[in-house]
Amino acid sequence: MSVFYRTRQVVKNNLNCRKGCCVCNSIGTRCNELLPIVERENAKRDPRKFRAIAKATGIKVDGKTDEQCATEVILAIQALSKEVGIPSKLSELGVDQVDLEKLADNSLKDACAPGNPFQPTKDEVIAMFKEII
Repeated sequence: MSVFYRTRQVVKNNLNCRKGCCVCNSIGTRCNELLPIVERENAKRDPRKFRAIAKATGIKVDGKTDEQCATEVILAIQALSKEVGIPSKLSELGVDQVDLEKLADNSLKDACAPGNPFQPTKDEVIAMFKEII
């Protein structure tokens, strides 16, 4: 669960409403847009942690690899977001301009970032944000 908490905290702290780069809406929405992408990157580096998450969310893990468990967790996140009406892109919320450099810099400086299973480079952070524009 700490992977989810830390991811939410980093996103929450860095996608707060900033004039010219983001629209004001619920923190949960902004977190959920980036969560599947961040978790996909986490799974590439340490898929073992997703087995416990899968089990805790009711996904059957017997006979599955850690990678399969990670994939199912990420798909479940996306399905839940869709089911409750959370958009997958910032553009669906009317955001057309994002200061990617600033978001990446702030994400890397965030106090919660070191708790993530891996420390992305600035270019990796920018690439993740580009996926939700």
